[in-house]
Amino acid sequence: MTPPANAAANAMDDKPTSSEEPQQEPAGGTIFTPYRRTQFFVLVACVVCFLLFWWAGRALGIPEEKGFEDSVLQQSHWPLDLLATYVLFGVCLLLGTLIAGWTWFFAGLFSATIGLIAFSARGGPMRYVLFHAAATGSAQHAYVLLALEQVLLFLPIAIAWWALHRRYDAMLPIPESTKTEADDGKDESASNTLMALVTQLVAMGFVVLLFVPTDAKKQVLIGVFIAGVVGSALAEYLFPDRKAGGLYWIGPFLVGLVGYLLAHYFGADFTVGTPQGNFAALAKPLPLDYASAGAAGALLGYWVGAERPPLVKRATNESNAT
Repeated sequence: MTPPANAAANAMDDKPTSSEEPQQEPAGGTIFTPYRRTQFFVLVACVVCFLLFWWAGRALGIPEEKGFEDSVLQQSHWPLDLLATYVLFGVCLLLGTLIAGWTWFFAGLFSATIGLIAFSARGGPMRYVLFHAAATGSAQHAYVLLALEQVLLFLPIAIAWWALHRRYDAMLPIPESTKTEADDGKDESASNTLMALVTQLVAMGFVVLLFVPTDAKKQVLIGVFIAGVVGSALAEYLFPDRKAGGLYWIGPFLVGLVGYLLAHYFGADFTVGTPQGNFAALAKPLPLDYASAGAAGALLGYWVGAERPPLVKRATNESNAT
């Protein structure tokens, strides 16, 4: 017969202790958790990448005149400067992943885009880019070159974003709704993806129009970052779609591209360095602003816009199920 004291002890051992034992931070989720570990390591990665871009920009002379000519294609040695940007972005992507990738899956990409802000901060506002274009006789094609620069700067971002999201999606559990739709022969993911991207584009463009009335560098960077967060978070909240997560770089890319093409069509006042038309605010940020603050904001907005399930190994789960 079990003594009363031992019985009481056994009963206490049988009780759940989950509320008493410290819980580990789950994989996935959001970086804004009660656990400060994720935020700390992501912040460290961002600081390291920002300083790396800043020191490299000072050593390599990007831009050649600090505070002016913040367009990569306006540099006298722009092919080398563009190559240096690609290399630094790749290095920061690797460093950010090593420092904070184990706490947040997209920490490397986020910190690399934050680091790219250093190149933008070292340069000046849009007006000096337009002044330079007018002084060199290339005013007619100024916004066409900016549109081309937008494409070139977003090329490594798009590749890295798509590749990381593909790996991330492969580790997510397959929801039952997706399995049911596949069995029924229905696929609504394409329409959800399109609606999510359209929502992101419209919301981000609206916020840029609202928050970027001038080309002041600090205002532009903050406004474009907020626009990226709001656009992606709203799209992910209203139209949660797994495929759209790998395409949210399109928002800041298209907002800038459309802004430059509209500014080319409506023209600009090169004497004061400002675009014309109702959508002039979209052309006041530079390609570096959209590729850095805009992409970083879009990535953060995507992550916080919906609840993220814990990551799993599908192969292990499927083998256990069989």
